[in-house]
Amino acid sequence: MKLKNTRGFLGPLGDDLPSLIPLLFALVIFFSAFTSAFNTFDKKNSAFQSELEVSSIATAIRADSYIAGYAGFQEHCKRITTSDVKYKTLLIELPWRVTGPDSIVPPITPLDPTPYSFQDEKFECPEDGDNPTQNSRNIIVRVYPVALELKDTRPEAVREIASGFIVRPMILVVITWND
Repeated sequence: MKLKNTRGFLGPLGDDLPSLIPLLFALVIFFSAFTSAFNTFDKKNSAFQSELEVSSIATAIRADSYIAGYAGFQEHCKRITTSDVKYKTLLIELPWRVTGPDSIVPPITPLDPTPYSFQDEKFECPEDGDNPTQNSRNIIVRVYPVALELKDTRPEAVREIASGFIVRPMILVVITWND
């Protein structure tokens, strides 16, 4: 004998299908929100790690904010340890005359920085390192005040300064990037 009202019966799974669709939809929303939160956390963590690398490089070079000549600068450069970022550190000269707030720190171009040079010695490290390019990602530029002690051996400088040593205020520029 055939039952008259069997028209809507889809089977055990078919009867549960209307309740499974919202459940699957809720799972998709949950996992997409979880993935989005994880990606945001990962991005912030990456930026924080880059800032720590910049701080580590600056601490290795700056030490006590006093750099004793070119040999001292190179010694400080050897202390730098980085994991996966590319870097360039250099000293730039502070202007002797300050005419306003914009003239205190000269403009710094991270794509082609110009280091301070004294008696044919350029204060940059690594010396043969490359610079960031237009395609570089996550370029970070930080500046720190330092004092640089120089021994000027020119005869006119020795006459002016009895010891021949001068201490100049400088700016340490730390540039980091990823390719």
